[in-house]
Amino acid sequence: MFSNGTQTQIRGGTFYSASGNIHIQHNHHSPITTLPSHATPGRCSIDWNTEERRRLTYGPVSSQSTADYSPPRLRDTSQPHRYLPSSAAPEGVFGHTPSTHNRDTPFNSNYVPPRDGQDQHGGHRTTIHSGGTYINGNVHHHFPGKSGFDTLHEAAQTAALHDDAESRPSCDTKTRRELLDQLELWCLRGRWEENADSEEEDSRMDTDSAAEPNILWLYGPAGAGKTAIMTSLAQRLRDKNRLGGTFFFRRNHHSKGISDARTLFTTLALQLAINVPELKVPISLAVEKDPTIVTRSMELQLRHLVVEPSRDLDDPSWTFLIDGLDECAGEGSQEEVLRLIGEFIPRFHPLRFVIASRPEIQIRTALEQPAWRGAYRAYNLLPATQEVKTYLYSAFARIRQDWSSRYQDVEFPDPWPSVEDIEHLVWKSSGYFIYANTIVKYVGDISSSHWPAELLSIIINDSSSKHAPYSPLDQLYFDILRATPRPRHERLIDILRVVCYFDMTPSQIENILQARKGDVALSLSGFRSLIDWPEHGTEGTVEAHHATFPDFLCDEARSAEFFVGHPGDLQHLACLIIEELGYRYQDKAKNRSDLFGFDHDTMKGLGYLLSKIQVDDDEIGRRLAQINPDFILCLLRWSDKDQGPLMDWVEKHAKGLYNQWQNYKTMAMYPTQTSGSNEPPSSVVVEVMLQIDECPVILRILRCTLLLHDLDIVSTRFLWGLSWEELHTAMVRLLPIINIAKKHKFNWRGLITEVLDRRMQTDTWLGETSWDLAVGCMELRHSIDSGFVPNVWTDDIQDYGRFIRGCPPDLRLLEMLRAFEPPNYGKDTESRHDHECYDILTWLEMFPYPPEDQIRRWTQIFAEECKRLGALGLGPVGDFEERWNRWQRRLDLSKRWKYREARRWWDSERR
Repeated sequence: MFSNGTQTQIRGGTFYSASGNIHIQHNHHSPITTLPSHATPGRCSIDWNTEERRRLTYGPVSSQSTADYSPPRLRDTSQPHRYLPSSAAPEGVFGHTPSTHNRDTPFNSNYVPPRDGQDQHGGHRTTIHSGGTYINGNVHHHFPGKSGFDTLHEAAQTAALHDDAESRPSCDTKTRRELLDQLELWCLRGRWEENADSEEEDSRMDTDSAAEPNILWLYGPAGAGKTAIMTSLAQRLRDKNRLGGTFFFRRNHHSKGISDARTLFTTLALQLAINVPELKVPISLAVEKDPTIVTRSMELQLRHLVVEPSRDLDDPSWTFLIDGLDECAGEGSQEEVLRLIGEFIPRFHPLRFVIASRPEIQIRTALEQPAWRGAYRAYNLLPATQEVKTYLYSAFARIRQDWSSRYQDVEFPDPWPSVEDIEHLVWKSSGYFIYANTIVKYVGDISSSHWPAELLSIIINDSSSKHAPYSPLDQLYFDILRATPRPRHERLIDILRVVCYFDMTPSQIENILQARKGDVALSLSGFRSLIDWPEHGTEGTVEAHHATFPDFLCDEARSAEFFVGHPGDLQHLACLIIEELGYRYQDKAKNRSDLFGFDHDTMKGLGYLLSKIQVDDDEIGRRLAQINPDFILCLLRWSDKDQGPLMDWVEKHAKGLYNQWQNYKTMAMYPTQTSGSNEPPSSVVVEVMLQIDECPVILRILRCTLLLHDLDIVSTRFLWGLSWEELHTAMVRLLPIINIAKKHKFNWRGLITEVLDRRMQTDTWLGETSWDLAVGCMELRHSIDSGFVPNVWTDDIQDYGRFIRGCPPDLRLLEMLRAFEPPNYGKDTESRHDHECYDILTWLEMFPYPPEDQIRRWTQIFAEECKRLGALGLGPVGDFEERWNRWQRRLDLSKRWKYREARRWWDSERR
């Protein structure tokens, strides 16, 4: 287009080298004129404006063809595949201060072109243009159009940036430091270092590869502090000049695009062009080539505006931060965003992504797909109790300082706040920052008409909605709850009502509400950020993440349509609970599921329900009398604090039932209430023996008392195969003697030993009792497997190995052992039976001809159990043999007990 040797002066626009021709893209209305012909050939100058002339940069014209032209940076012709430093670009092009211009081509700021069409040296000059684009000698005039960068800027959602005009929360300088250091290290160097001492550490990578993936999922419930962490991380990366871009999704924001996934990749591409200078040109050209790309599919935007321009980056430590993906609107949008990132950002791509969200079902499901295996690291934000405490101390200190500087007459208690106040607030926070942050804002409100100490006292002593500053929390809860379709509200509220008053597993809730299997998981599928429940096939109860959430649901003024405390609903739930507690094991399928009624929270929750409603006392009393005694005995073993609400109601409204339950309580607490050191008189021993003559079951109970480490009277019933009537009759006869022993502090175990020495004709009662209990354990295991007994009693089989080892070698017991299947504890269950396996192997080796098949079988079971416990981080609890010796020493409680003679008998039997 320009004649050879002709030099041009370009005022306005952007110059790139392109196939030996000049490519000019205008930014301003500036004419184009020629430079004097004595200027250095092969060079050109771009006269931006008076202030920018001294920052001009020159670059040689490359031989790259137009077809594959890609000008992200000025290229070094000696290294055609490597870009020159980004400082070679003028500030107006790349948003970057360039180096000083080439001194070989000086500016002539006072030069005025001749009017005769030639320059002063006889050279020819080109036509004057106001901007334009010049490629391969052709002039493509875009005036007055926009650059690709401008088009991209208009399509981006700048309100979603971490540092937009709307301030976002960030971490206190004294909190989350270890986690932020860890995240920063991962972003900059692609390395993850586990911190075993951190209370909030829970990182996992679903891969067997040693290579670290370049996608990290940071997840946690609502209010865990994800946004504050992402904001602080963005500030750190920006200070290190390694922030690729940010996007903070927000639901119900006044700017609609901030929750629209269609603006995600255009916004990230805009920031990438700004933050990484060498990528501004290729991104801008991609938009110029196809301006409609800003409104086309997210896949095309990610590919052409982010992935392809950045593929050859020399420095791979640029990171994108996406916060609140669960708040991204549009059906399937969240899954689509994850699919695209997982597909286009492979492990060795130079960009990294940190994605923060609540662990909602759609996100978890998307990340569980096979394509994501090994492609990301997951980090769970666990409750950080100590961090919250640190934040509260720091924040209240600032409040005290601010108020003291403003008001000289303000008074604070010393200390303020007290240790008890801080502990109470930490407990209410459940280890999450949203509650603590809400309280700090309320107490520190400088426009309040109350002193900070008064406001904090209101929070500590009065949680009523008229005072409590819970509007930010309430809005958060409403936003999440109202996302569920209205037809599902009724079932959701029924489930939340149970969660507020009881600790139950999903199957227990379904039994109580008479719902179909899977209804709980389906109804709560969108509320993982508020409610935690076990995954399918694992154990655990349904619980609220925040202690403030049940408070919200139980306060009608706060929760509105989600209020769970209407008297009629509470009465209905109380009747369902009592009816469930009357279950008598008649349903085999139900026996194999999780039965409700054995947790201390049952009595407390039921008592609280009854105290909230007005009901017919006689009717409720009759219903309570039908409760299965096994449940009552189990429940009454818990502390008086847990029993209090229900026992108080029964004492007030059903006196006869109260007296009966008091007897049950004495039975339930046996033998823990009979500890003492005084020698029992012979008259008490004789009385016990007389009662045994009348009721032989008493002898079985007494024998169990010595052998069982932690005697549970209901467990005794199942191990001995007793009916409730047999157990109750025996305990009624024994209760008066127990009360005497408790009153006079007799040595109850010594009394039992004396009775056994007199009652049994040989010194072998220990071996006989061990035999009976070993057989009882194996028969109970069979009954549980057959569905006749609830599987909740599985833990009562945990001493089976010790009982078997306490017996002499016997072929009958060996045959029973062949058919015995040990308890099958789940992979996440901390219950163990490695000690039992060891004791059984020891017993098998006592045979004159040890059964090799059973030794191999139990060796394998032993190894598998140790491996399972090792995966849970649970090693052996002491030495196996020492456990056996300790049990023997504990049995030797009386000098009159002839253990040595019994041991000699066992040895003779072994020989």
